[in-house]
Amino acid sequence: MMRDRRTLWVVSELYAPELTSTGYFITRIAEHLARDPSRVVFALVSQPTYAARGTSAASTEQSNGVCIRRFWSPALKKDTMLGRVTNLVVFTVLTAWRLLRDVSAGDVILVVTNPPPLPYIAALIARMRHARLILLVHDMYPEVLLAGGMATADSLIVHLLHRSSAWLYRTSDRVVVLGRDMKRLVSAKLRPVDVCRVVIIPNWASLDEVHATQIDSRAAAAPFTVQYAGNMGRGHDVEILVRAAERLPHVDFVFVGSGAKRAWLERQVSERALPNVRVTDYRPRDELSESLGDCDVAAISFVPGMSGVSVPSRMYNVLAAGRSIVAVCETDSELALVLSEDSVGWVVPPGDVDALTAAIQEASQSRAALSSRSIAARCVAERKYSQNVVMRAYDDLVTSLENVR
Repeated sequence: MMRDRRTLWVVSELYAPELTSTGYFITRIAEHLARDPSRVVFALVSQPTYAARGTSAASTEQSNGVCIRRFWSPALKKDTMLGRVTNLVVFTVLTAWRLLRDVSAGDVILVVTNPPPLPYIAALIARMRHARLILLVHDMYPEVLLAGGMATADSLIVHLLHRSSAWLYRTSDRVVVLGRDMKRLVSAKLRPVDVCRVVIIPNWASLDEVHATQIDSRAAAAPFTVQYAGNMGRGHDVEILVRAAERLPHVDFVFVGSGAKRAWLERQVSERALPNVRVTDYRPRDELSESLGDCDVAAISFVPGMSGVSVPSRMYNVLAAGRSIVAVCETDSELALVLSEDSVGWVVPPGDVDALTAAIQEASQSRAALSSRSIAARCVAERKYSQNVVMRAYDDLVTSLENVR
């Protein structure tokens, strides 16, 4: 393959039209980096297998400056082990073949951490082809398995993942993490001299899609509403919110989303006869602003041990919507640091339902104070977490590696 421009390879299973969290962010990053006329950007991605499963996208196309190659996928249901493993293997093999065939010395590869084998394949090929590797960490392995109770600290798989992830971080030219807590975990696996490889670039608030609405614009007669919007996975403590809902019958709790715990949640609402709890599906993305603003405060809750393992990207859009956050998380997590340093929310220790209940009661008792936090939340999103701010960081990062010879 003959090229007269700098070449960036973006490697991710998820990509538009698959606009779940990773797919949305990696698509926007690729499209932004393709605006530089001196750079050609190739995206090696899968046919939709998640929320957009069943949608048939072009196998080869150029969209917003990005040359996209979508590999065939069996498109089996990701919720089954057979489906997930089959999709993973097919995509990884086809991506490896294409990288091995076409990557040249001096190219830059930007790869995400999911599916787990993908970054290791990219790292090996980058070494073989003398290319530069940027690892974008959205999921920490094996830490996410430990926090979700899917493995124990003394298990063989955890031991192997600790060693292999340390190798991956050392091999990457740059490791992009989403927060200060995640940087701490990654840096602990590196030698002091290699810590400079770790770069914090957060996800961003979609300020063009999400508009702030004032708290006092909600109907005065409406009950105070707490909204949990996002994944209901093993690392998310939806149980503590159900317990808080039992104690606060005058407060409405709305759960929006899906995940491993949704079925449990729906059963609990029925069995405990909780009229103040509703569980709903995601609304279309063009209704994101209205959806996030349809509450008085947002809730984000994690089980213990999630500090550094996951940085919830939805918190930036919640702030953009002008909503403060009640967060159940460790105080050294990026979520807690964001809320505390700009006074745009409450931080509750994991598992402490008394503290959670008290925080929600405090929030509900002063609409004036909540309105001030609402204005501050939007300002923080605009000042620190706009797409322009984040994309400048990606520009600097990729350019710095392209200039290395």
